[in-house]
Amino acid sequence: MELEKCKVSNMSTHLKVVLTLPIGMLLCFIFGGGVLVFAYLLIWVDKIPLGIFYTKTGIDAVFYIEFTTLAAIIVGLNYSLWTGFFFMSLVPLGLNSIRQIMKPADFTDVSFILPTFKNFLDGIVAMVAHSMVGYGLFWIMVVVQIVKHPLSVWFDRISSPESIPQAKLFFQTVFNLALAVYLKEWAVFNPV
Repeated sequence: MELEKCKVSNMSTHLKVVLTLPIGMLLCFIFGGGVLVFAYLLIWVDKIPLGIFYTKTGIDAVFYIEFTTLAAIIVGLNYSLWTGFFFMSLVPLGLNSIRQIMKPADFTDVSFILPTFKNFLDGIVAMVAHSMVGYGLFWIMVVVQIVKHPLSVWFDRISSPESIPQAKLFFQTVFNLALAVYLKEWAVFNPV
């Protein structure tokens, strides 16, 4: 009986996590339109399915792709400076927190829902993108990588003394620059 109760509870948790996609997309559409929905979808894919995959496999120690930087650029290019900052500081934090709920853990530790400098780093990326409207996606991505990675490494070194795998930063940079080259003609990257 206890096992069945646990299975129902697990299914309920998984359903709630999956429901964050349509609910979040609906809210983004109501408050920001289709571009914000696309940005939310990118963040959701990055934080929920990819985040769960990386957590279960541990593959993110070296090979790590992410879509949050691209979403930050989209929001920064298409919305105001502060909208980009707050959206990109709060939405990834919220989705990371929701992903943590899926872990079988003791929920007396709620540190995963407290913002850190890295949460605001995505907001800074949106602000950088907003200030570079008209420069083209590739050059925006280059500047973003130059700003984001050193700040990220600096914070990681302060928060934990273990070394940061350079291969992870290399793969992430190459992936993001390749996305920038491939997607440069999309309308969301060329606001009117």
